[in-house]
Amino acid sequence: QAFDAGFGCFCNCHGKYQVNDDTISNKIFGGGSWLWFEFIGRVIGKCILEEIPFPPHPCMILLKHICGEPIELDDLHYVDYDLWRNLSALLSMSEEILASLDLTFDELVPDGCDLFVTSDNVEEYLHLRLKERALDICSDGLSALLAGLYSVVPFEYFLLLSANELELTLCGVPKVSVDDWREHTVYAGEFSERGHDHQVVQ
Repeated sequence: QAFDAGFGCFCNCHGKYQVNDDTISNKIFGGGSWLWFEFIGRVIGKCILEEIPFPPHPCMILLKHICGEPIELDDLHYVDYDLWRNLSALLSMSEEILASLDLTFDELVPDGCDLFVTSDNVEEYLHLRLKERALDICSDGLSALLAGLYSVVPFEYFLLLSANELELTLCGVPKVSVDDWREHTVYAGEFSERGHDHQVVQ
């Protein structure tokens, strides 16, 4: 239930889940959303400790936050494809085209409305926009979730895993290969003679 989009804690990103914007979750819970996020973090930690599969798949950005893994611009497409596409396009634009867009650092740095994006500072602009979208807008909920998680499983544990390895540990393999399963199954008892040709197995 906590991962339902209508509940308020998480948003669905192509079948995977990212922490919702603080403005949305705080509006729904009246400022008490951190209690839910902390509780969910503890549940995730318990699933890891007891090797219980966790059906809701966290999105790659959330997994990277948990592992302390750097988040890159390409990771943005997991949560906001249009923003990722538009920001990525800035890297290949000429100085003239960038100037024609009248982009500024408004709300990204002090007095940013007077600082225009140029070829010299476009990478800094992308870094700040990425930080804003992947961290700043959900920092309260994310911090509470991580606090709950790390109270059960120490942060040092996650330093040993990549984000992909954490997803595999937490959620398991998304698709089971029946052929691989059949090839590596050890049959015993009355199944040992005929193996996967046994009518029950078929």
